[in-house]
Amino acid sequence: MVTYEDFIAKVIEEITSHYEGNGIHVEVKLSKVQKVNGISLDGISIMKKDKSTNICPTIYLNGYFSDYERGRTLESIVDTIIEVNEEHQVSESFDIKDFLDFNIVKENVLCKVINTEWNKELLEDVPHVELLDMSIIFVVGLEKMPDGYITIRNEHLKMWDISLDELKEVAMQNIKKEQYHITDMLSVLMGFGKDLDVDGCLLEDFEAANADSMMYVLTNEKKMYGATILARPEFLEKMATIVGGDIFILPSSVHELIALPAWDTSDERIQELRNMIEEVNSTQVSREERLSNNLYLYKRATKELTIA
Repeated sequence: MVTYEDFIAKVIEEITSHYEGNGIHVEVKLSKVQKVNGISLDGISIMKKDKSTNICPTIYLNGYFSDYERGRTLESIVDTIIEVNEEHQVSESFDIKDFLDFNIVKENVLCKVINTEWNKELLEDVPHVELLDMSIIFVVGLEKMPDGYITIRNEHLKMWDISLDELKEVAMQNIKKEQYHITDMLSVLMGFGKDLDVDGCLLEDFEAANADSMMYVLTNEKKMYGATILARPEFLEKMATIVGGDIFILPSSVHELIALPAWDTSDERIQELRNMIEEVNSTQVSREERLSNNLYLYKRATKELTIA
């Protein structure tokens, strides 16, 4: 029986052999990466020694090992890893001197919303702002790697000589440039809302007259960490205007939210929705992407977001 450690060693060996056999010298590094919600993953980076760039994608092996245990061949897994690595190659280097200067990186400062209880250890090391049972943390987006982020830590604030309030102000100004999309759930379920750039409506342009559906999916343009809409009260107010009253917000994942009218706020209805959230989280959302098991209520009259 092949152990997880044996699997990793074999993958690294096969990847190295593939590149070296094609005359490309590489250095394959294995690292432990701490993710949100207490998850630690094993990632490999494949650095081509003859390339001028100093950055490359990190590819996580944990899921591939699960595939291997279910019968997928090692050859197929290695082929996929190589394909993913080639698709995400970066031609330019990341200049660490740029990261040392906050005036340079500040235009790329963004935020994520994560669960507070599930990330106690992480939050000890990163600047954050609490939002109900969640926390807003801050990241620097890497221009050369569209899906790449560096999590801002307490040591970075000291290095930049800025306060948490200053960091928050910059991040809030930057996410105001982000576009958020709304798609009715029926379109999503029927496959019409998969590409929100095409079929979703920009939230700021969505008219109440279009509100035929009673359930809506909210996310940002990249469909990554779209739950940051919770930090945009003007959009929550807009959503309440669309439905004509208070709204329930279901934390579908760190990437998207579900909103629906809060016409029935009885204990039975609230418990029903809470049960739905917990079931979806436990059966359909990966642990890393879970945001909360709580249900939220936005009150239109007071413009207040609370835990229902």
